[in-house]
Amino acid sequence: MRNFKLSVACVAIFAMIFTSCSKDEAEVSSTDLETVQLTFRSLLNSFNQQNKQSDMECREVEPAYVMLGWSTAEDAEESDYDLVEVGLVNNGGSWETTYSEELAVPAGTYYLQHFAVYDAGDQVLWVAPREGGAFEPEVSDALPMTIELAAGTKPYIDVDVLCYYAREEAAYGYPFFDFDVIEVENSYCVFINYCDDETGREYPAYFNIDVYTDAAMTDEVELSSDTNTITMEGEWPSASVLCFALPDLGDDTYYARVTVMDHEDLDYSADAGDYYDFEITQASITALAAEEPAYHHIRMGCEDESSTPVITADTNIYIYFDSSGSMNTTLYPLQEMRNTLLRAALIGLYNNDDALYDEKVQVISDPSERTMHFLNLRGESPSGNSIALIFQDEAVYSYTDWVNTWGENSTRTATYDADITALRGRLATWPSNSYNGIIFQVATPNSPDAENFAKFVSYVENGTGNYAGAYGLSDKSEIGYVYDVNPGDSPAYYEGLIVSALQSLGYSL
Repeated sequence: MRNFKLSVACVAIFAMIFTSCSKDEAEVSSTDLETVQLTFRSLLNSFNQQNKQSDMECREVEPAYVMLGWSTAEDAEESDYDLVEVGLVNNGGSWETTYSEELAVPAGTYYLQHFAVYDAGDQVLWVAPREGGAFEPEVSDALPMTIELAAGTKPYIDVDVLCYYAREEAAYGYPFFDFDVIEVENSYCVFINYCDDETGREYPAYFNIDVYTDAAMTDEVELSSDTNTITMEGEWPSASVLCFALPDLGDDTYYARVTVMDHEDLDYSADAGDYYDFEITQASITALAAEEPAYHHIRMGCEDESSTPVITADTNIYIYFDSSGSMNTTLYPLQEMRNTLLRAALIGLYNNDDALYDEKVQVISDPSERTMHFLNLRGESPSGNSIALIFQDEAVYSYTDWVNTWGENSTRTATYDADITALRGRLATWPSNSYNGIIFQVATPNSPDAENFAKFVSYVENGTGNYAGAYGLSDKSEIGYVYDVNPGDSPAYYEGLIVSALQSLGYSL
């Protein structure tokens, strides 16, 4: 991570420290090129009692350095400045930045944009919140912070910082990937909630993780960290997100097992069967880093209302239509169904708001015939839960061939391999019941291409031939399948198919 030390033409300050010099000081002319050596002092601010964070959690670990950045424009974008790493020293109980040529800048007006404090293990300890984030009111001067530098001075700038808690990363006003990239390269993060039958309560879990290179779980990987931590604030325990570094997996699949353990500050009683297995691929690592929050959230033993998928006003329903030309007669009835019958059936769930329904429920035409890419929402990350409904009759050249001899042992296409890997990576990171997909295999008559697509869908569903394991979806219950769909049928016919398929996945309609 030391490779983030960059030159400071316009540096973005990403370090966690307290209040800076006042924004009311007289403006200093930026034409004076005499340099000023900056020193930042970190002063830890306390959260109010509504936040489940603890000063002690931050103070138990000694800070080692800060990542910070600044700009010459207050409204600078992230791409307008760089990050610089500067060491810290304890000066009589005050943590101050050490001397650095990177902090020698010409006199003038600057804006501290980014400020975060790390320990020697490259873990984030403290963060200075930004304006617009939920934690802005917790400090006296949220970033961006105005810094007026006069020639011939040696300013000591105080920056308000808060404990950094990964479960609430978005509240600091920074994108999480900034912390994630700096914290560890190629990291995977996990958080677990555990529901205990005896107490009937849900707890933040204390857990251990083991990672293996083989499905039999015999060849174990040595991790940078394998157990999370539990801290107390008053009567309420808090669990940390566990992040651990992995090598670049390439095309390999790793196999992970998280095991819930007892802890003196937690009232539940775990047993040997309280574990959860999942796969990790490079695609899932990449997909996780793009999510917010950027960790794999697992709920174990929890059978409450969240165990049933529901459609709410936040649910996106994307109906992907294969517009390559072979099933054009199906498009109009799908659009009509979406505009009338499906609207009537679902509008109450969208607060009887037609504009909201039109935003959330869409028919999307795409000629690429990349089924797995459609299931993956074409790589997009809309807010709220999502349902992908794919109406498709063929995938010639993208996934299959046009010849009659094509089958389960035919060579997979590179496009398919990329799409299935990306989809499985996303599925591994999406929370339970936040996503479902359904493939509607449209049976265009007298078409060998459509027959091959029907075979292709069955291979993926059942994990046969070259579509087994990580190259199929036989282990993914989020995906449903409907075969032999009529092309060019009525809107009522397609509405009935969709409602029935959603009900088969557990939706109550």
